[in-house]
Amino acid sequence: MVVVGEVAYYNNRRDIILNPQVIIEVLSQSTEDYDRLGKCASYRTVRSFVEYVLVDQNRIRVKHFTK
Repeated sequence: MVVVGEVAYYNNRRDIILNPQVIIEVLSQSTEDYDRLGKCASYRTVRSFVEYVLVDQNRIRVKHFTK
């Protein structure tokens, strides 16, 4: 993950960042569909979010999406 400026956390939680600019996911067979569809749709609602990179762990494949 690449963050814009200082890291901003949601409600002082250390596992939810509010200001990512680039998010990189390593896909697994069990989460691939959710990462491609569900998470991507959620990330698009984040104002600072610009790029999404999906790295396939089983094939030589990287997909890059921009907002």
